[in-house]
Amino acid sequence: MKHRRKGRKEQVGPHAAPAGGAPLSLRNIVTTIGLVVITFLVYGGATGNGLLNWDDNEYITDNPYLKDLSWPGIKGILSAYLVGNYHPLTLLSYALEYAWAGRVDVVLMHTTNVVFHIANTALVFLLGKRLLNDHWGGVIVALLFALHPMHVESVAWIAERKDVLYTFFFLLSLLVYLRYVKTEGAGAYVLCLLLFGLSLLSKSAAAAMAPLLFVVDHWIGRAWSWKLVLEKLPFFALAIGVGIVALSSQSGAMDESFAPHFPWWQRPFIMGHALAFYLVHFVFPYGLSAIHPYPIEPGASIAPLIGPTIGVVLVLGTTLWFAYRSRTYWKVTVTGTLFFVITLAMVLQLIPVGRAIVAERYTYVPYIGLSMIVARLVVDAWRSGAGRSRNMRYVPAGVLIVALLAFSMITKDRISVWKTSFTLFADMLENYPEDGLTHYNRGLTNYYARNYAASIADYDACVKYKPDCAPCYFNRGLSYKELGDMEAVIRDMDMAIQYKDAYTDAYRNRGNAKAILHDYPGSIADFSIALSLSPNDTSVWMNRGLSYHFSQRPDSACADWSKASSLGGRKAADLVRDNCGSTP
Repeated sequence: MKHRRKGRKEQVGPHAAPAGGAPLSLRNIVTTIGLVVITFLVYGGATGNGLLNWDDNEYITDNPYLKDLSWPGIKGILSAYLVGNYHPLTLLSYALEYAWAGRVDVVLMHTTNVVFHIANTALVFLLGKRLLNDHWGGVIVALLFALHPMHVESVAWIAERKDVLYTFFFLLSLLVYLRYVKTEGAGAYVLCLLLFGLSLLSKSAAAAMAPLLFVVDHWIGRAWSWKLVLEKLPFFALAIGVGIVALSSQSGAMDESFAPHFPWWQRPFIMGHALAFYLVHFVFPYGLSAIHPYPIEPGASIAPLIGPTIGVVLVLGTTLWFAYRSRTYWKVTVTGTLFFVITLAMVLQLIPVGRAIVAERYTYVPYIGLSMIVARLVVDAWRSGAGRSRNMRYVPAGVLIVALLAFSMITKDRISVWKTSFTLFADMLENYPEDGLTHYNRGLTNYYARNYAASIADYDACVKYKPDCAPCYFNRGLSYKELGDMEAVIRDMDMAIQYKDAYTDAYRNRGNAKAILHDYPGSIADFSIALSLSPNDTSVWMNRGLSYHFSQRPDSACADWSKASSLGGRKAADLVRDNCGSTP
């Protein structure tokens, strides 16, 4: 005979009875193994992905710090800004992989990312279990973390190693902090601070942990005292120090042709639009893309940003109001929301960084906060029967299971999108066909693949949508050069110079094209400008010498070749020897 369970509703939260047993209990071990297997089944395919012409070239193939693990090389890594970021521990991880394999081993690099994601999933389980004081609550938080499609970018992209690496130390630091709160041991405090420092050196976004510790204190019921403030000061000092370095590294990181600049009064609406995007995509991860450009250009009407901003205020306000009225879910709702907002705060574009209004990788840690709220609701519904109808207890769990299965399928599909540069850019252009930077990058990828006609087509689209993009004209000119159309090269270098002052490479290439067309006076003029901007460019000295030579000005030619020879140009030395009657 069925009967309704009576008695006090079981609580899942900081004041509940301990759930899940000891950290190394058999149930915890079995659960962790299960999470590892599930995560690998979904993400294992990422190990077969390749390198991308989407920062992977700068972080890996063109990385000057990759091959040197000597002490000078390590010092270089510790002081390096790369692609507008300061994350020496991430760079060191690439160098260690190179030293281990003796080459750029793409499979190893992708495998490392996947292993860190699996480890992070296990740590999220432990963190969720301890914060919610419930085993199955921790499982739900971990599964949402492991399988959410918005996290693919952080794992399947080698250049985003910094996400999985900083999160690893971030989560360890939080877990050790919970141990410190329980024991108040100096060793745990020092270890927590050390792990936080390692997280900061992996990615500056870890700075969010400093204010987040106050949220954790509130959640676990620590009474307010000055001790709570004083013990956080070293964390804030580290966060501010690395934050200043990170902001410095960002200056000049993005080409001005692609970086939008909005006045300060519009930025709250930009933040509102971003928050709306992240909240909606937590539930409905649709239209995913490696790039999400700003919906408006600087100077345009901000009307498209007003609706999402109002929506965010209404949704968050209504949710907090109902949570406050119910009392039961007030604390977890506030804690989860603050976890979400604080860990997102640095990338909400209040201080503009980059050219995208949002990025899926930014949710890697913040979604843990929202997942805690979901876990609490699902577990409570299951245990209480969720109202008068006992069958209702199955509804939240059933919805969650369906969502996790859907997330898994979307995630596997997204992993395949990140397989090659061409699959990635095709996906990006399917979502945003008018994005100039994506056309620019695919044009560069086609150029490297010697698909020069396809490269030109992409740059045609690039200048259509970004007519002031100097690099687009320059690179299109390089493709025309490979096809032998020197007139087109000159036209594109003209445009590149028009939109970018002191464009040394454009002057040099225009000079080369003019020389090929026997316009030696024109080439000499361009080479002279290039040398005024870059006086130690050996190739320009030599090529101007050739233009002087074919203009029947041997003394000027020999002077230029001698200069090139003195700068180390071997071919110039041969020209001096063969044409100038002396050796340099």
